Amino acid sequence: MARVSAPALLVIWGARTNRPWTVIVAGTLALAWLDLKTTAMLVGLAPFLPALPGDEGAPAVLPEPEASKAGDAVRSRART
Repeated sequence: MARVSAPALLVIWGARTNRPWTVIVAGTLALAWLDLKTTAMLVGLAPFLPALPGDEGAPAVLPEPEASKAGDAVRSRART
């Protein structure tokens, strides 16, 4: 029971406080057993970690693309 309720509460709290990283942690906690291989799911937390010193110009999470308006030209990349 605790294996399901604790991760569920973590996801609810994360959804209410806008913390998407809680889904990854809750998924790891909800697994049937924890061992070294199951911690590989925690690699998904990397984009949410703060930037290292010297990386001030690099965003931790990529910005969302701008929404296109109706009638705008479609951008495409040509293969070279």
